[in-house]
Amino acid sequence: MRRLSLTLFLVALAGAVTAVAYQDLTSISTTRKMENGRALSFSALVETEVANVAQFGTMRMERLERLFKDLVANGNVEYLGLHNEEGQPLVEAGHSKDARDLSAKTEGLHSLGDDIQVFRRLSIRESFSASHGGTWAGASPGGPGGNPSGMITGNVALTLEFNGRWTTEARSDAIAHLLVTTLILVAFAFSAVLMLRATRRSEVAQRQKRLAEQRSQYLEGINLMASGLAHEIKNPIGAVTGFAELLAQKHSADTEDGRFSRTMLEALEGVNERVNRLLSFAKPKPTARTRLDMDNIVQKVVDLLEPDISENKVTVELSLNGSIPPASLDPEQFKEIVLNLMLNAVDAVGSGGKIRLETRYDENDSVHVFTMTDNGPGIAAQDVEKVFRPYFTTKASGSGLGLAICKRNAENHNGTIWIISDSNAGTSVIVTIPLEEVDE
Repeated sequence: MRRLSLTLFLVALAGAVTAVAYQDLTSISTTRKMENGRALSFSALVETEVANVAQFGTMRMERLERLFKDLVANGNVEYLGLHNEEGQPLVEAGHSKDARDLSAKTEGLHSLGDDIQVFRRLSIRESFSASHGGTWAGASPGGPGGNPSGMITGNVALTLEFNGRWTTEARSDAIAHLLVTTLILVAFAFSAVLMLRATRRSEVAQRQKRLAEQRSQYLEGINLMASGLAHEIKNPIGAVTGFAELLAQKHSADTEDGRFSRTMLEALEGVNERVNRLLSFAKPKPTARTRLDMDNIVQKVVDLLEPDISENKVTVELSLNGSIPPASLDPEQFKEIVLNLMLNAVDAVGSGGKIRLETRYDENDSVHVFTMTDNGPGIAAQDVEKVFRPYFTTKASGSGLGLAICKRNAENHNGTIWIISDSNAGTSVIVTIPLEEVDE
């Protein structure tokens, strides 16, 4: 549900950005149309004025130059030019940004980036009506049969170029507006995501708190049960164990009574161990972390189990890296983790099996990592998630508390423990212990 809400929020955010971008693009397009209209209107006025400058079908250059310079100087147009059919300039004012061949141009508007060019073709004909008579012809420097200097006749091209500063400013404003709007929306989205994460963390914390309370109540129940077992079972076991030891001392191992007494002792020892495990799980000692060499603890556990390892002909491979920096460990609790995992592995691989123990330090996450891998039959997929539950076991004689104790001890270090296993493919157990400040 939260993922759907976040997706809808991001879609709405993208829609808002798109709407703002569309609005800005529309404003740029509107501004461009306004400038195009201004350019066409002004070019029509200039074309009319050029026609007014003509006298008897000709245009005087000096009057046209004065007109062009005044229009450019007043800022109405960036460039005004009149060219003959060969493209040679006749009259110019301002600076042109377009150097294309005039013969290739078409009449109308042309885009010069944000700037605008208007191109017109005009025809200035030298013609005089009969009513002019010789007086007009003689009085006019551009009369029939002559085209004195300073006069323009024939086909000409009028070019006007306008500064598109309105469009440039509109585009700059639109980009700034879109950027600011996007930043605001992104900041809002980021804040929303942070709030969502904070809410999720709060919910996770509440859930963890409830689980911790449930676990505490559960442990209180186990504690009461363990106390009862200690009273109801351990005392009778002690008495029975004493009688069995007396019988064992009186009878040799090859007699029937001797075999029975020793069998009783082994059974009583197993019951006593289960009760002790239950008491250990129900009444854990406080975690006291200090700087220790993780490799040293692992090596001590291997040495402790050497008789079992040799008896079962198990090969143990060690890959210890020196654990630099030293790990932040409670030595007894971490030893209990390694011991329980090793006992399970030795039992799982059987005769001729292999176990690999590895320690390393992950600098990216600042955690020490202990990994135990065996080539045993593995754990069924449906059981992998259950093995850390108290009293869950797949062994006929197991107590179901070994891995539960490992998980509790790892969590006491703010660490993690997980299993990677497939049936008939071996098992890997990974334990991580964060490097935290400890009281020396």
